[in-house]
Amino acid sequence: MTSSSRKRLFLFLSLGLITAGISVVFATRRPAAPTLQLVDATNAQLRAKYETGAGLCPWRNPDADLKQFFPLSTSHRESRLSVSGKQVELAKRLGRKPTGEENVQPVFHIFRGEQLLGSVTTRRVRGENGAIEMVLATDTKHNPIGLKIQRHREMEDLKKKFEQLGFVQSCTIDSLASECCGTGNEAVVREGVKTLRILLEEGDVSGH
Repeated sequence: MTSSSRKRLFLFLSLGLITAGISVVFATRRPAAPTLQLVDATNAQLRAKYETGAGLCPWRNPDADLKQFFPLSTSHRESRLSVSGKQVELAKRLGRKPTGEENVQPVFHIFRGEQLLGSVTTRRVRGENGAIEMVLATDTKHNPIGLKIQRHREMEDLKKKFEQLGFVQSCTIDSLASECCGTGNEAVVREGVKTLRILLEEGDVSGH
């Protein structure tokens, strides 16, 4: 090996050692990667965290529902039930303190021309497998004439049961206060109907 070859080899080896040394220095100074926290994210837990519980919900299919419950209707108007001045009475009838959403419960008044036919109210309740959204149709005296489950995660047989006219008509306020109101999803739906009927009876309609 000639003298010039040895010099070039020495130069290459020196550059390699310098590069390796710089890499080691930067590696030691690099901040450690943050420790990731593992979270148990089962379907049930995610539903419980992100699913909206009881409270207001939209009226998703007004045209179809009006055709079913009020086939002679020509229009509907949205209002709000204001019950802020009846907190004591509401608490007695509901068996609990009214929520903020219940103080401004939406109500849709159904008309044939200028004749009032009844009203539609909606409510979201928490079922055993997720949210249940209900649409309650009532006459001018707030008696139920129909119930529709517009969204749910329960068995289809339960939906059919709740939508039967006999079921919703059995949801009287007095019977709902008794011990014979069912269990599980049935009790939740009955309680939802009870709440809507009480709000309708106690609420002063505004906005129409």
